[in-house]
Order: sequence, then C-alpha cells, then structure tokens
Amino acid sequence: MRRGVLGIVVAAAFAAGVVPGPAMAGAADGEAGLAGRWVAVDDPETGLEFREGTVTMFMEGMEPTEEDVYRVRRADRFELDDGTVVEGNLLVLSNEFDTLVYTILEQAPEKLVLSALPRGNTLVYRRVAGGEAARSLDGILEGIRERLAAIDAPGRTDRVVTVDLEGSAEGGELEAFYDGNRPVRLVATYYGETGRIVKEYDIGDDGTLFFASTREERYDRPITAPGEPTVVERVENRYFLDGGEIVSWLDTEGNRVPGNQYASMAHELHEELAALLAKLP
Repeated sequence: MRRGVLGIVVAAAFAAGVVPGPAMAGAADGEAGLAGRWVAVDDPETGLEFREGTVTMFMEGMEPTEEDVYRVRRADRFELDDGTVVEGNLLVLSNEFDTLVYTILEQAPEKLVLSALPRGNTLVYRRVAGGEAARSLDGILEGIRERLAAIDAPGRTDRVVTVDLEGSAEGGELEAFYDGNRPVRLVATYYGETGRIVKEYDIGDDGTLFFASTREERYDRPITAPGEPTVVERVENRYFLDGGEIVSWLDTEGNRVPGNQYASMAHELHEELAALLAKLP
C-alpha cells in the first residue's frame, strides 16, 4: 500500500517532518495496552494494527508496504526538528522513511484518541472486536445484512404497533415491529404536499441500532391535484452501524459517503431513534 493513500487519514497529519530528538526519557513498551487492530472512526476502512513492538497503517483492500510499518516507542519528552520540545504521554513511530509523533489524549480498552504533532490533528480509533483477530469491513457488513434478513424472515415479528406522528405538512405514521416485547424495527413515514420521507431503524438484541435508512420521494404533482401522484425522484441513504457507530454509508447510487460525516450522522440517528421509541405505548 502506498503511504500517500493513507495520508488523507493518518500520515498526512504528520507530514510536517519530525525527526528523533536526543531526549527520549520514559520510552517503554510502546504497544502496552494497544495490541490488536484499531479502525478510524471517521473512515473505518483505514486504521492501525499494533503487533510485537510495531504498528502497521492499513487500508482495506490494499497490501501494506514497508513504508507503512513502524517501530513503536512511548516517550514523555521529544524534540521536533524545529527544536521545539514536546512533553506528555507521547507515542513515537519510526522507520527508515519517517518518524511520526502523537500525543495520546485518551487510551481505553475500546477507544484510542491521538493528536498528531506538530499540527494537533485529532484522530479517533476504536478497537476491532476480537482483539488481535482482524475483522474486515466486508465481514461486518455481511453480518449486518444477515441480521436484516433475520428480521425480514416470516414469523420473526409477531405484532405491529402504529402511532400517529406530527412534524410534517400532512402528518406522519410510525410503525413498530415487535419480536415479543421488544421492537426490532421502526419505520417512520412523514407525508408532505409534494412527497414523503420514509426512515427505517433496525435494532439488535442488545438494543443497539445496527442499520438505518432514509428515503425521500418527490411526486410529479401535489397530492391535492387531480390524478394519482407519481414518484419522479427518489433519494436514498443507507447507514450500517457496528457498536453504535457508522462503519459504512451508501448513497442512492450505492457510492460510499466520505467518513468525515459518520460521527455526526450517527449521533443524529441515535437521537431520532430515541425520540421515536419514546412515542411507543
């Protein structure tokens, strides 16, 4: 994999040129607590894999090269090439091509937040389930599709609860599909004079949202005009979530939406779902 490709997510943040300084006091086991695979929250197809004192920067579908593999060290003090001395909980990555320096802002079992020096770009990662075992994005998406198929299977839902919704020109309707006492799918439809919006939310056994979609349809005439309205435009977005976070977002054409919008959209989806669940009897 060419390092330049990863630059949009990780490496470019460090391109300002950092070289090892004379002071590396406090350097210890660089990957302590980090062993395993981490994916970027804003672009889950990229990430870091820590293993045996090294870290590999990866992008799904591309083979890493020697430029993507770094030795890992921790430090509490480091001198940048401009003479600036930085202190703190530092992570230093180095190979024969480059040296990259991060400040560790947060390190938890499932979350890693780094700040790239000297620019200060913040990078957020989540640990891939299974620790050292890599779980590809394709595998995650396949699992989500299997869960959707299970909800669609005959007999999975045993009752439907319908609730009237407000907030649109012509009103709306919420359908909640239950498996026993638990809603597994919500479908909210908002009607307008010249179209409608349909939103779907699919909920796992643990109560976590794992898929959502929105479909906006525009009619060829107002619903009050003579004749039956025909849909002339349809815009659809599909959101695939893992651990409550969006891992893939596909637009109407099936193209992947850039990852820098994932976090805010996931927050919006969770808020919408919570508001709809609160309306159920």
